[in-house]
Amino acid sequence: MNLLHSPAPEYYICAKKVFEAGEEHVTRIYKRSVLILMLSGTLRFIEGGKEISLEAGDYYIQQQLILQEGLPLTDPPVYYYIEFNGHFSESGALALRGKFDPNIITPLFEEALRSSNGFFKNAQMNRIFAMLSGEDGSPDSTAHLIKRYIDSNYASPITLADVANHFGYSQDHVTRLFKREFNMTPHKRL
Repeated sequence: MNLLHSPAPEYYICAKKVFEAGEEHVTRIYKRSVLILMLSGTLRFIEGGKEISLEAGDYYIQQQLILQEGLPLTDPPVYYYIEFNGHFSESGALALRGKFDPNIITPLFEEALRSSNGFFKNAQMNRIFAMLSGEDGSPDSTAHLIKRYIDSNYASPITLADVANHFGYSQDHVTRLFKREFNMTPHKRL
């Protein structure tokens, strides 16, 4: 199972979780999916009957509405997490589990945590998801995410403002990125 880029995930919150000694992952069925980006320690839980163990440099996506059961922890974990709603399929762009480089992701995540600007946070989350799916996070990668969003929503009455708001950029910036990569404006693509 993989996360689809289109339609793009809807982000809700991002935060850093630091476990105290003796604390464990809660047992729950959660309404949103959660991306976990491990920084240190070991996180252990059971999800859908399968034991999951995560260590520094691992990422994992907990899918919404699947039972997660906490397990005792011996090395208290520290991780970033992003709550989101997304769509999954067998052929999606982002695997549910993989590795990431904390040296690259940490500065992006910390900037998002410090910001009170929702558009900026959304843009940072898009960059992180793009990097995890193997895209390099360059403006070209963002342009491809924008194209996928337009292609999956063209039948709806969307505007450039809707696209810009979704990705957390200004309309001018979206137009520049798109035009540089595809030699046309987003409006022309629509």
